[in-house]
Amino acid sequence: MMTKIKICGVKSPQIAEVAIALGANYIGLVCHPHSKRYVDLALAKTIANATIQAGGIPVAVCVDQDAVAMQAILDATDIQTLQLHGHNAKAAHHQLDAHYVRIYAQVVNSDGSFAPDTSHGLNACLPSRDYLLLDNLEAGAGLTLPWPQLVVNTPFRYGLAGGLNPNNVSSALAHMHADFVDVSSGVESMPGEKDLTLIAAFIGQVRGSKHAP
Repeated sequence: MMTKIKICGVKSPQIAEVAIALGANYIGLVCHPHSKRYVDLALAKTIANATIQAGGIPVAVCVDQDAVAMQAILDATDIQTLQLHGHNAKAAHHQLDAHYVRIYAQVVNSDGSFAPDTSHGLNACLPSRDYLLLDNLEAGAGLTLPWPQLVVNTPFRYGLAGGLNPNNVSSALAHMHADFVDVSSGVESMPGEKDLTLIAAFIGQVRGSKHAP
C-alpha cells in the first residue's frame, strides 16, 4: 500500500491545489486561532473546496475545541475529516456524528513510549474508520520523534508526524511502516509559509522511498 501524504497548515487554495497535483492526499487546515497557520472559516471552506476539486481530502485540525465548536467548523466548511489535539477535543469528539473520520493525535514521549491519554477519547474511535497520528506534545514545532525506539502495537491505521522534512522522511519510513506521513514546518520557507519547492521535494522522497509500505 502506498504511503499517503498530508500537508498540514496550508493557508491558500493555490498551495492546496498544487500540493494535491504533486501527489499529496490530504490538506490540513488549522482551525486554532492561536496558531500562525490559522485560517478562518471562510478561508478554510475555500481551501477545502479547492482540495476536493483537485482530488484530495481536506482535514480540519482542531485544538481543544468542544463538540459545539468542532461541529460549527465542520458545518461551515463541509469537511468530513477532523484531526483531534488537546484534552477537550479528544474527550468531546464522541458527541459528533459517527460518519466523520477522526485522526486522533497520540503524544509520543522522548523514549518512544505513548504518553497517557487522560481524555480517554480513543475509546470512542473505531479502527475501521479512524486513524492515530503519532506526534509530539507540541504539534507543528518541528521536533522529531525517536523513530528507532517507537513500537506501534495498535489496531488503528496510523500516521507519523513530528519534525518530518525532505531530508529525513525516508529515514523515518525505514523505521516506521506508517499509513501516512504528516508534514507542516518541514515544508516551510519561514514559519507558517509553505514552500512549493519543499513540498515537491518531500513528496518525491516519500514516493521514492524503498521502505514505504
